[in-house]
Amino acid sequence: MSRALYNTPLTAEAEKKCRKLRKGQVAFSPALQQAMRTIKVYTLLHRKAEGKKVSSRLLSRAIHKAKLTPVVHALSIVDLKVQLQESYKRYYNVKNNHVAHRQTHLEEVAQALAEENNNAKATTLQQ
Repeated sequence: MSRALYNTPLTAEAEKKCRKLRKGQVAFSPALQQAMRTIKVYTLLHRKAEGKKVSSRLLSRAIHKAKLTPVVHALSIVDLKVQLQESYKRYYNVKNNHVAHRQTHLEEVAQALAEENNNAKATTLQQ
């Protein structure tokens, strides 16, 4: 097909309406995921402390996924703000080293698969 079809006003209008997926170009690692989950918990708790609607089931699932204790429910708004700021600092520290964290994660997974299948770690990592 010619390139002219893609530059029609209808296509331009459709592209404006499509949502843009902004993922930050950050490689996945469990450390990064843990940091993101912690931020989510403290954000939800802060919203709830301000009196906004937050689903109790959503909050309990988020706390469980972040592996935090239910004691965080009792924190004051000031403490929640401090914890939220600290969790953002941890997230940005992990994000700055996302490539190293990803490589470490892949090596751990390769080691586990190599032990399970009686293969060499190097061959499993290459696969």
